[in-house]
Amino acid sequence: MDKQIVSCVNKLEKEQRDLKAKKIEVLGVRDINRQYELLSHLRALLQERLDRGDVSELPVSVGPSIVEVIRQNSKKEQLMEECTCILYFLSIFDPHFKKGVARLFKSIQDHPGNDSIQKASLAAIRNIVAANRDSLPRISPSIPVILDSMERYSENVDLLSSASEILENLASHTPSKAFFIESGALEQLKTTMRTHMHLGPLQATILRALSNLSFQASVDVRSDMLPIISVVIASMRENPRDAKVQMYGLCTLQNISSATAVANPMHRGPEELVVDNFHTILSIMKVHVEDAGIQEEGMKALYKTMESAPDNRDLMIDEDGVVTIVDAMTRYSHELEIQSQGLAIMLALVTQNADNHELLFSTGGLDVLLAALITFPVNVSVSTYGIQILKDFTRLSLDFQRAVSAKGGIGVIVTAMKKHAYNEDIQDPAFACMRNLCLHQDNREAVKKEGAITVALTNMTHFKANPAIQAYGCDSLGRLATIAMEDIFCNHGIEVALESMSEHPSHAGVQDRACFLLLALSEHRPALKHMKEYNVLPIVQGARVPPKEQAQERKSTLVGRLEGMDRPSLWGALSRK
Repeated sequence: MDKQIVSCVNKLEKEQRDLKAKKIEVLGVRDINRQYELLSHLRALLQERLDRGDVSELPVSVGPSIVEVIRQNSKKEQLMEECTCILYFLSIFDPHFKKGVARLFKSIQDHPGNDSIQKASLAAIRNIVAANRDSLPRISPSIPVILDSMERYSENVDLLSSASEILENLASHTPSKAFFIESGALEQLKTTMRTHMHLGPLQATILRALSNLSFQASVDVRSDMLPIISVVIASMRENPRDAKVQMYGLCTLQNISSATAVANPMHRGPEELVVDNFHTILSIMKVHVEDAGIQEEGMKALYKTMESAPDNRDLMIDEDGVVTIVDAMTRYSHELEIQSQGLAIMLALVTQNADNHELLFSTGGLDVLLAALITFPVNVSVSTYGIQILKDFTRLSLDFQRAVSAKGGIGVIVTAMKKHAYNEDIQDPAFACMRNLCLHQDNREAVKKEGAITVALTNMTHFKANPAIQAYGCDSLGRLATIAMEDIFCNHGIEVALESMSEHPSHAGVQDRACFLLLALSEHRPALKHMKEYNVLPIVQGARVPPKEQAQERKSTLVGRLEGMDRPSLWGALSRK
């Protein structure tokens, strides 16, 4: 067959050379018929080759000859039907042949009433664009030509599919996004979606175009896309089992959700759009639990929607919704994005309403949280979200603290402090977690066993300027001193406390917690001796602790011990050892 193709192309080229030699500019009927027969035969051969499943490169260069025929005979519809069809086949055999694109667009314009030319041309352009993204800037100005064809043939699904795929690629070209909307492409896609709502594959193609258009788009572009939200949601509801529709729909909603605070052009409040978006996403995630891609995009879209309207009480996820999120995190425990976005949603939930801590706990949220931190210990996002949630968990009650401890949470927190020793956003809540856990005697032995003392003392030196870390650190160590005085003293606990006081002389909280630590260490005779030698007394005397009675009493007791006027409760026992 390839020999026949070569022979046919050679004859076509010879025909063109002969016409050129005769300087014939206007073909007669005989010439046209002869070219038509050659083109028709070549088209049939290419069709047969494709039907056999052979899409390998052709043994002869076909493109230049066909482009030349189009150039010479662009108005001759019969020849253009054959030429555009041949170029379509060529776009399969050799998609990198780009020289015919301009001629294809011209054929579409010259023959608006010929559906065969329209369909073949758009299909060929689709294949070429998909294989040659560098051609997007040159094709972008022809968007109106594509839209005109879509409008004329609004019921031709094959043509609409090809056109939509071209637009899908053009929508991903950042410099063309504004023109994409200005040219009316967004409106045309919306019209096509509404007309063919039940056609899942076509809906998926258009939704992917919308996803591309909205991805990293300017605020103006995303704001212009607001009116299409309702159509996107309708498409997702109409095609609930089509995974691509759901995925690209979620991507689109996620990308444009941050623009919902902009004035609404649909005479519906932006809050309504957000709420529709939100509950649609949850329902889709429930249906497609087996699709990791949809779960990932769903998590992203949910979080971005919640983030865009943090005060909207209608965005509260109920128990069923929390179960959906926890189930996705459990099912896809090794999918980083699902874990990260899931934790972000959890954090948003507990930030919205403290009662959601109990909801998360009862639905297994604490288990998946700790599992995510264990699976992705070095990931900053996972650790940041996870430790922040644990900070809130451990602050609430002894029961929550016991749960965190029983499930291995103390080791997880200390590991995060080790892995992210220089990340302030992780250290801050981690120190708060440690302080919360150390409030109760039952937890202190476990905290000590995990090596938290040396980690805390070391990391406090990394963030001397952070008053929260210094205060939480001193508080934690002061409580741990009841079981580990010597460990804290030998690891320079006194020096760390004094550095905190020196760095934050006017911060009452830091001053008080540092005195709290020093007072606890003063129960240890070598530590008290070291403080006296270090001349700590004037530092403590000048400490600006809060006016509260307990704080003043702690300071007074510590000053007394340093002056030698008071003795710690264990002084006699220690001195007899």
